[in-house]
Amino acid sequence: MSSLKNAVFFLLLVNTLAFIGLLGWLVTSKRLNVDRARQVRAMLTPTIAQQAAAEAEVAGKEQTQQKQEAEKVRRVGVPESAAERLESSRDARDLIEQDRLRAREEVRQLRAILDTKRAELDVVNKQITDAQAALALARQEFAQSVGDEQFEQAVATLQAQKPKDAAAMLRSILDEPAPAQQEVAGHVRNQRSLVVKYLSAMEERARNRVLAEFVKADPKLAAELLEAIRQRGDATAAAGAPLP
Repeated sequence: MSSLKNAVFFLLLVNTLAFIGLLGWLVTSKRLNVDRARQVRAMLTPTIAQQAAAEAEVAGKEQTQQKQEAEKVRRVGVPESAAERLESSRDARDLIEQDRLRAREEVRQLRAILDTKRAELDVVNKQITDAQAALALARQEFAQSVGDEQFEQAVATLQAQKPKDAAAMLRSILDEPAPAQQEVAGHVRNQRSLVVKYLSAMEERARNRVLAEFVKADPKLAAELLEAIRQRGDATAAAGAPLP
């Protein structure tokens, strides 16, 4: 897990350094300065809808101004100086439009770079998630294998006892009090299911001797355990799996 964290940290560090290098290249190649950075920030501050509304407002004002100037020219004629001023104004607007288009293209390129970095980070995050899932599965399989081995050892220990002692051990499981935070009825079902699981896993001769001890102490309980063992066998046979 430590190696995985180190790898993730290294990838993040490399991506950060690459982004810093990109910014350095933009500055050294005269493609980005403080003014342009402010322009980019100013362009990204409003939403697309707000920017479209502002551009539409500007276009409407320009169109209105042009109509007013055309109407004025129609009425009084165009003096030479007025024509030159109008041409100069158009040239200035063209320059402003070119700068705006250029800044918009630079913003688009920066967004594309950021999208690429985000995609790379998503890949790293997916790799981390997959690795964590694989580790969790491995832990689960290990715990299950250890639990199966311990269960088999417990069954072997029960079979090694005298029938009376084995029955007493199983009876103590049934009589174990429920924890404070657990429902009594649910606890009783769980404990009885555990006893039935132990009895089902025992060899038939040993199981019969232990059940005989239950019959001596509580015939009703012995009958209930025997029926539960039978139902467990039927369910396991229907599922096509051997008894545990």
